[in-house]
Amino acid sequence: MAGGLPTHYFVVKPIDPPCGKRSIQVGKEGKREVSQQPSATAIRKPAASVFTSSASPRAASTTTARAPTSTTAKPPASTSSSAKPAAAGLVAETRKRLSSAAPSTGSTSSATAKHAPRASLTSTTSHASSSAAAAAESAKEIEDLKSKLAASEADIAELRAQKTELEQNLAELARKADDVEDGVQDTTRQEHNEALEALKGQHATELDALGKQMAEVQEKLTVAESDLEAHKAQLADATNARQSAEAELASLNKALEALEAEHQVKLNESDVNLKGAQEAQAAELESIQTRLSEQHEAAISALEAKHLTQLQDGNAGLTAVHEKAISEMKASHDSAMAELQRKLDDLTATQADLESAHEKKYAEETELATTRMAALEAEIAGLKTRLQEAGQAAESAKAEHEAKSQVVEELSAEVAKLPAELEKAQTEAAASAAALADLQEAVDTARAKASEAEATLEKTKVRHDEELQKVTKDLRAEIESLKGDALFKQKYDELEPEHKALTASYADATESHAKALAAAEAEHKATLKVLEEKEAEHQKNLDVLGAATAEKIESAKDAARKEATNAGFQELESLKASHAAQIELLKGESQDSHRKELDALKATYEEALAELKASHSRALEALQQSTDAEQERLASDHASALEDSKKSSTAEIERLASMHAAALESAKKALEEDHSSAIVELTATHNKALDALKASGVADAQSQIDDLQSKHASAVSALVAEHEVSTTALSDQVSSLSESNAALKRTVARVEEESNKLQEEIQSLSQQLAHEKMERFTAQAELDAAKTVKPETAETDALTEQIAALTQSLEEERASAKESREKAVAELIASHQEELAKVGKMSSETEAELGSTKYDLELTKKELETYQLKAVANAKTSEADYKDMHDSMTQIVEEAQRKAEEAEKRAQDEAAEKTRLAEELGAIDQKVEEAEARFEEAAKLQDVAANQVAESDRKVAELLAQLKVRDAELAEAQTRWAGSKARGLAGSRHANGANEDITATAGRDEVAAEVD
Repeated sequence: MAGGLPTHYFVVKPIDPPCGKRSIQVGKEGKREVSQQPSATAIRKPAASVFTSSASPRAASTTTARAPTSTTAKPPASTSSSAKPAAAGLVAETRKRLSSAAPSTGSTSSATAKHAPRASLTSTTSHASSSAAAAAESAKEIEDLKSKLAASEADIAELRAQKTELEQNLAELARKADDVEDGVQDTTRQEHNEALEALKGQHATELDALGKQMAEVQEKLTVAESDLEAHKAQLADATNARQSAEAELASLNKALEALEAEHQVKLNESDVNLKGAQEAQAAELESIQTRLSEQHEAAISALEAKHLTQLQDGNAGLTAVHEKAISEMKASHDSAMAELQRKLDDLTATQADLESAHEKKYAEETELATTRMAALEAEIAGLKTRLQEAGQAAESAKAEHEAKSQVVEELSAEVAKLPAELEKAQTEAAASAAALADLQEAVDTARAKASEAEATLEKTKVRHDEELQKVTKDLRAEIESLKGDALFKQKYDELEPEHKALTASYADATESHAKALAAAEAEHKATLKVLEEKEAEHQKNLDVLGAATAEKIESAKDAARKEATNAGFQELESLKASHAAQIELLKGESQDSHRKELDALKATYEEALAELKASHSRALEALQQSTDAEQERLASDHASALEDSKKSSTAEIERLASMHAAALESAKKALEEDHSSAIVELTATHNKALDALKASGVADAQSQIDDLQSKHASAVSALVAEHEVSTTALSDQVSSLSESNAALKRTVARVEEESNKLQEEIQSLSQQLAHEKMERFTAQAELDAAKTVKPETAETDALTEQIAALTQSLEEERASAKESREKAVAELIASHQEELAKVGKMSSETEAELGSTKYDLELTKKELETYQLKAVANAKTSEADYKDMHDSMTQIVEEAQRKAEEAEKRAQDEAAEKTRLAEELGAIDQKVEEAEARFEEAAKLQDVAANQVAESDRKVAELLAQLKVRDAELAEAQTRWAGSKARGLAGSRHANGANEDITATAGRDEVAAEVD
């Protein structure tokens, strides 16, 4: 059977030997046989009940009682003994893990005592401890299941012993029947048969009862074996679930320890940064005090020198100078105090920034740790639920745990990526904002340029219309005076070199512009270098002036000493007295001003401290609110987990009850079946034994029947007792199941109690955290106040600060001179940059105009090439064209008008093209940075380009005038030629050539107008 338990099969079968003898074999798995030699009559004896002689019952009962102990009871004992070491090993392993988890808890508590922000970690560790306690409870339940398993195995062993004893009794009964069969006499066989007939009915009834008992025993045995298998499966599932839960608890403890170490490192870094900032601030204050002391000593020496110098001028001059020096000292003292106040404000602001940064970083770390702990607590709750449901779905729980772990890892990875993504998004937003600003600026520039281009286009269009009307008018007026086309080619040849010269001059102008730009840059660099040299020279002059002033002071000191020695000690004493009085006056004034400044500083510091406390209280309120929300979330999660645990416990109880009922029903059925089969076999055996007794006629059959009846009665009573014992065992199992149900309910109640205690502990830890944070911030504020409060100095320190203002005034003059010089340089650079911007703008406009001019020149060149080709053709057909002049005048006028309309349309197309170009300026503005160098070069060539444009206009005007003269001469020649020829040729085939010539002339005029 499953589980390695020994299984005993008892076979009772009749054996007919070949010699007419018979024997009954009672075998245990076919290994044990009990054979008896029958008498010569070979009569079968019954084997349905237990029969012994008067001397054998004790021996039989003794053998029967010992047999289960020596054979059947041993395997369950070995099973229980093998189960107990395994249970002991699991308990030892659980205790070992719990003991290893205890030091980590202690370290966490000690860390909490050192640093207040880690109280949440302590609560999380307490959660882990409670999870370990739950694991211990699970181990205890496993031990209970093991004890139940051992009890079930003992019951099974007892049932098997009873079965073995029954089979042994049957074998003994068969042996006794064979003994009785040998002693029966033929004379009493008839009486014996009658007695057996009378006994047959009674024995059949007893056999029925015995069969029922056997069936019940067999059914109990089957149920017990199935319960044993179920208990073993539950034990294996519970052991696996406990091991997985312990492994997960160990991983959670490691994660908590790693999080604690990381938080500790970050906290230490923050403390080190704060201490460094405080040390830097203290060092800066000490340096300021040292510098002020040095300045004080220097000012005293300077004042003494000045006082000795004033002794030469007399008492009257000394008083005026002294008052002036006092006013200067007051002014310098005020400026020094203002500077000191500014530095103190800067230091206070720096300290506040450091504190705010530290608080912000600490809040972020706390929030991150809280998030991680919430995730870990949720995972622990899931682990508890899966531990309770491990008996039903161990594999599904493992898959769910892996899925949750993967989700946690993905969330952690996403959380880790969030700062980088946030920084990247901020960078992209800043870049987008800068690009948007640049784009807006470019759009504004493009709009301005577009408006300027539209204005220029309108002006050009008006000028083009005027020139077109003028050219049309001139063409109509000069058509009559066309003379010929002799000078056209000559004028074109004259115009082409001029165009080439204009192109070359443009290239030269571009090159000269580049050279001028390079020269301007070199000049700018030289100017900057000169400014730097002048600054260095000015600094050198200041140093020389300072040295000369020091020398003069030393010489004045020497002279004053000599004069004071010559003037006498009396005057020196009077001067000392007046000087002492002035010093006392200055001391009083400085003390008053110093007290006022200290009061103002204290008031400012108190206001800043009050603001800091208010902000800190707001931050604490926000933190408390977040903590309360987290506690509510934890309470809801715990309530849901507890509800799930209750549901799973109820389902488990119902499942066990249904299993118990099914097991009882199956045991009853099995016992009934076994009992029925045993009764049938016993009935058959009894009938055979009765027949054998009737045939043999044994004399002492009645006494043996009495013995058989007594044995049968004892066997029936034994079976009844066994049935009662098995019923009692089943009742015990029912009670054990009830007890396990009650234990589960107690476990649920205990879990609820632990949850409430955990909730109270979380609230207390939150309050303790808030209290410790408040104490820490208060101590930090007091420490900062103690560090920032300037210690009161003696009365002479105020005089020292006033006297130090003399030296400070010189430094301020130097600083002001340097600042004015830097300001002048900055203004010069700014003006230069503005001029460069203006020149760049003008250069862009000039570049646009130059592009337009270049485009017009290209068109002119192409038109000139076209006109040249047409002129060659016209030269060949000029004679025929002159003949048809008069007939084609109307066509020429219409063609001229059509040309004018086409030119106007082309002008409109050009305006549309310029509008399109203005719309494309937005895209062109992106290339402005690449074209800045060229625009700066174009700025230098602006005047040259303007002159070149004017020269181009002048040359175009001259060309137009020459063309007009040429056309007039051509018209005159045509008129003369037409007068000398017959009029009949006006409609000849050569008339179209004249039209084409006139059309070409009109086209040239239109192109000239467009160039204008």
